[in-house]
Amino acid sequence: MTKNQMQQRTEKAENLKVFQVNKDTFYCESSEGKIAYRISITDESCECSCGDFARNSKADPNFRCKHILACFSVIAGESAETVSFLKKKQPRLDDRFKISIEGREFVKYAGLLDLGHQKGLAGIEVAVLQIPDKENNNFAICKATIMSKTGDTFTDIGDANPLNTNTKVSKHLLRMASTRAIARALRSYTNIGMTCLEELTDLDELTGDNKST
Repeated sequence: MTKNQMQQRTEKAENLKVFQVNKDTFYCESSEGKIAYRISITDESCECSCGDFARNSKADPNFRCKHILACFSVIAGESAETVSFLKKKQPRLDDRFKISIEGREFVKYAGLLDLGHQKGLAGIEVAVLQIPDKENNNFAICKATIMSKTGDTFTDIGDANPLNTNTKVSKHLLRMASTRAIARALRSYTNIGMTCLEELTDLDELTGDNKST
Protein backbone atom coordinates (compact mmCIF):
# COMPACT_ATOMS: atom_id res chain seq x y z
CA MET A 1 0.00 0.00 0.00
CA THR A 2 1.61 3.27 -1.14
CA LYS A 3 1.94 6.39 0.97
CA ASN A 4 -0.49 8.21 -1.34
CA GLN A 5 -3.09 5.47 -1.05
CA MET A 6 -2.74 5.51 2.73
CA GLN A 7 -3.21 9.29 2.81
CA GLN A 8 -6.33 9.14 0.62
CA ARG A 9 -7.95 6.51 2.82
CA THR A 10 -6.94 8.31 6.02
CA GLU A 11 -8.66 11.48 4.80
CA LYS A 12 -11.82 9.51 3.96
CA ALA A 13 -11.71 7.83 7.38
CA GLU A 14 -11.83 11.10 9.30
CA ASN A 15 -15.62 11.54 9.18
CA LEU A 16 -16.67 7.90 9.50
CA LYS A 17 -18.69 6.92 12.54
CA VAL A 18 -17.25 4.03 14.56
CA PHE A 19 -19.08 1.79 17.02
CA GLN A 20 -17.06 -0.32 19.44
CA VAL A 21 -18.55 -3.66 20.52
CA ASN A 22 -15.63 -4.91 22.59
CA LYS A 23 -11.84 -4.65 22.76
CA ASP A 24 -11.25 -6.22 19.33
CA THR A 25 -14.54 -5.74 17.46
CA PHE A 26 -15.83 -2.57 15.82
CA TYR A 27 -18.47 -1.50 13.32
CA CYS A 28 -17.83 1.40 10.97
CA GLU A 29 -20.49 3.12 8.88
CA SER A 30 -20.02 3.52 5.15
CA SER A 31 -19.47 7.00 3.74
CA GLU A 32 -23.18 7.19 2.86
CA GLY A 33 -24.19 5.92 6.29
CA LYS A 34 -26.41 3.22 4.77
CA ILE A 35 -24.54 0.14 6.03
CA ALA A 36 -21.93 -0.73 8.65
CA TYR A 37 -18.88 -2.93 8.15
CA ARG A 38 -17.54 -5.28 10.79
CA ILE A 39 -13.89 -4.77 11.72
CA SER A 40 -11.73 -7.08 13.80
CA ILE A 41 -8.43 -5.73 15.13
CA THR A 42 -6.11 -7.98 17.11
CA ASP A 43 -2.39 -8.13 17.74
CA GLU A 44 -2.10 -10.67 14.92
CA SER A 45 -4.31 -9.23 12.18
CA CYS A 46 -6.79 -6.61 10.99
CA GLU A 47 -9.86 -7.52 8.95
CA CYS A 48 -12.84 -5.65 7.53
CA SER A 49 -15.96 -6.95 5.81
CA CYS A 50 -15.90 -4.25 3.11
CA GLY A 51 -15.19 -4.91 -0.56
CA ASP A 52 -12.12 -2.67 -0.61
CA PHE A 53 -10.41 -4.84 2.01
CA ALA A 54 -11.47 -8.08 0.30
CA ARG A 55 -10.04 -6.94 -3.04
CA ASN A 56 -6.71 -5.57 -1.82
CA SER A 57 -5.77 -7.59 1.26
CA LYS A 58 -4.97 -10.72 -0.78
CA ALA A 59 -2.14 -9.00 -2.60
CA ASP A 60 -1.05 -6.82 0.33
CA PRO A 61 -1.24 -8.38 3.83
CA ASN A 62 -0.62 -4.92 5.32
CA PHE A 63 -3.48 -3.27 3.42
CA ARG A 64 -5.69 -1.00 5.54
CA CYS A 65 -9.06 0.19 4.27
CA LYS A 66 -10.57 3.47 5.45
CA HIS A 67 -12.80 1.63 7.94
CA ILE A 68 -9.82 0.01 9.66
CA LEU A 69 -8.03 3.37 9.68
CA ALA A 70 -11.09 4.96 11.30
CA CYS A 71 -10.92 2.32 14.01
CA PHE A 72 -7.22 2.98 14.52
CA SER A 73 -8.13 6.60 15.26
CA VAL A 74 -10.53 5.38 17.94
CA ILE A 75 -7.91 3.11 19.46
CA ALA A 76 -5.49 6.05 19.45
CA GLY A 77 -7.83 7.92 21.74
CA GLU A 78 -10.57 9.51 19.67
CA SER A 79 -14.20 8.94 20.54
CA ALA A 80 -16.29 5.95 19.51
CA GLU A 81 -19.89 5.15 20.23
CA THR A 82 -20.31 2.03 22.32
CA VAL A 83 -22.79 -0.59 21.22
CA SER A 84 -25.37 -1.97 23.64
CA PHE A 85 -27.32 -5.07 22.70
CA LEU A 86 -30.99 -4.83 23.54
CA LYS A 87 -32.88 -7.87 24.72
CA LYS A 88 -35.83 -8.83 22.60
CA LYS A 89 -39.07 -7.84 24.27
CA GLN A 90 -40.77 -10.92 25.65
CA PRO A 91 -44.53 -11.44 25.19
CA ARG A 92 -46.35 -10.49 28.38
CA LEU A 93 -49.98 -10.45 29.47
CA ASP A 94 -50.89 -6.88 30.41
CA ASP A 95 -52.22 -6.61 33.97
CA ARG A 96 -55.14 -4.50 32.75
CA PHE A 97 -56.54 -7.60 31.07
CA LYS A 98 -56.69 -9.53 34.35
CA ILE A 99 -59.63 -9.44 36.74
CA SER A 100 -60.02 -10.93 40.22
CA ILE A 101 -63.38 -12.40 41.21
CA GLU A 102 -63.90 -13.88 44.66
CA GLY A 103 -60.18 -14.53 45.08
CA ARG A 104 -59.68 -16.08 41.64
CA GLU A 105 -57.94 -14.46 38.69
CA PHE A 106 -59.48 -14.48 35.23
CA VAL A 107 -58.19 -13.20 31.92
CA LYS A 108 -60.20 -11.11 29.49
CA TYR A 109 -60.61 -12.22 25.87
CA ALA A 110 -58.96 -9.00 24.67
CA GLY A 111 -55.90 -9.82 26.76
CA LEU A 112 -55.51 -13.26 25.19
CA LEU A 113 -55.83 -11.73 21.73
CA ASP A 114 -53.24 -9.06 22.58
CA LEU A 115 -50.80 -11.64 23.92
CA GLY A 116 -51.41 -13.83 20.87
CA HIS A 117 -50.39 -11.00 18.54
CA GLN A 118 -47.27 -10.41 20.65
CA LYS A 119 -46.28 -14.05 20.16
CA GLY A 120 -46.82 -13.94 16.40
CA LEU A 121 -50.49 -14.79 15.81
CA ALA A 122 -50.96 -15.32 12.08
CA GLY A 123 -54.64 -16.19 11.83
CA ILE A 124 -57.81 -17.51 13.44
CA GLU A 125 -60.28 -19.87 11.82
CA VAL A 126 -63.65 -20.81 13.31
CA ALA A 127 -65.84 -23.70 12.15
CA VAL A 128 -69.44 -24.15 13.29
CA LEU A 129 -69.94 -27.73 14.47
CA GLN A 130 -73.53 -27.34 15.61
CA ILE A 131 -76.10 -24.61 14.99
CA PRO A 132 -78.43 -24.10 17.98
CA ASP A 133 -82.06 -25.08 17.40
CA LYS A 134 -85.00 -26.60 19.27
CA GLU A 135 -83.97 -30.17 18.50
CA ASN A 136 -80.59 -29.81 20.26
CA ASN A 137 -81.97 -27.56 23.04
CA ASN A 138 -80.28 -24.49 21.53
CA PHE A 139 -76.79 -25.93 22.01
CA ALA A 140 -74.18 -24.15 19.87
CA ILE A 141 -70.73 -25.66 19.29
CA CYS A 142 -67.79 -24.09 17.46
CA LYS A 143 -64.20 -25.15 16.80
CA ALA A 144 -61.42 -22.56 16.65
CA THR A 145 -57.95 -23.00 15.17
CA ILE A 146 -55.13 -20.61 16.03
CA MET A 147 -52.26 -20.35 13.53
CA SER A 148 -48.86 -18.91 14.45
CA LYS A 149 -46.26 -17.38 12.12
CA THR A 150 -44.05 -20.40 12.76
CA GLY A 151 -46.71 -22.75 11.36
CA ASP A 152 -47.91 -24.19 14.68
CA THR A 153 -51.67 -24.63 15.17
CA PHE A 154 -53.77 -24.83 18.32
CA THR A 155 -57.37 -26.07 18.25
CA ASP A 156 -60.15 -26.12 20.83
CA ILE A 157 -63.92 -26.26 21.08
CA GLY A 158 -66.36 -23.86 22.68
CA ASP A 159 -70.04 -24.29 23.42
CA ALA A 160 -72.93 -22.11 24.50
CA ASN A 161 -76.51 -22.85 25.52
CA PRO A 162 -79.18 -21.10 27.60
CA LEU A 163 -77.93 -22.84 30.76
CA ASN A 164 -74.29 -21.70 30.57
CA THR A 165 -74.90 -18.10 29.44
CA ASN A 166 -76.74 -15.13 30.95
CA THR A 167 -80.00 -13.85 29.54
CA LYS A 168 -78.37 -11.18 27.37
CA VAL A 169 -75.87 -13.54 25.78
CA SER A 170 -78.38 -16.36 25.30
CA LYS A 171 -79.71 -14.49 22.29
CA HIS A 172 -76.28 -14.83 20.63
CA LEU A 173 -75.32 -18.43 21.39
CA LEU A 174 -73.37 -19.08 18.19
CA ARG A 175 -71.30 -15.94 18.71
CA MET A 176 -70.54 -16.88 22.31
CA ALA A 177 -69.57 -20.44 21.32
CA SER A 178 -67.16 -18.97 18.77
CA THR A 179 -65.66 -16.57 21.33
CA ARG A 180 -65.18 -19.34 23.88
CA ALA A 181 -63.57 -21.64 21.30
CA ILE A 182 -61.12 -18.92 20.27
CA ALA A 183 -60.39 -18.06 23.90
CA ARG A 184 -59.57 -21.68 24.76
CA ALA A 185 -57.36 -22.09 21.70
CA LEU A 186 -55.59 -18.83 22.57
CA ARG A 187 -55.03 -20.03 26.12
CA SER A 188 -53.22 -23.08 24.75
CA TYR A 189 -51.21 -20.97 22.33
CA THR A 190 -50.19 -18.37 24.92
CA ASN A 191 -49.78 -20.88 27.77
CA ILE A 192 -52.23 -19.04 30.02
CA GLY A 193 -53.78 -21.18 32.72
CA MET A 194 -56.38 -18.65 33.85
CA THR A 195 -59.96 -19.15 32.68
CA CYS A 196 -61.16 -16.56 30.22
CA LEU A 197 -63.82 -14.22 31.59
CA GLU A 198 -66.03 -14.90 28.56
CA GLU A 199 -66.10 -18.60 29.46
CA LEU A 200 -68.02 -17.95 32.67
CA THR A 201 -71.73 -18.68 32.87
CA ASP A 202 -73.08 -15.41 34.24
CA LEU A 203 -70.75 -12.45 33.93
CA ASP A 204 -73.21 -9.99 35.49
CA GLU A 205 -73.52 -11.98 38.69
CA LEU A 206 -69.78 -12.70 39.06
CA THR A 207 -68.64 -9.15 38.35
CA GLY A 208 -71.28 -7.60 40.56
CA ASP A 209 -73.12 -5.92 37.72
CA ASN A 210 -76.39 -7.70 38.43
CA LYS A 211 -78.54 -4.94 39.95
CA SER A 212 -81.60 -7.10 40.50
CA THR A 213 -82.86 -7.38 44.10
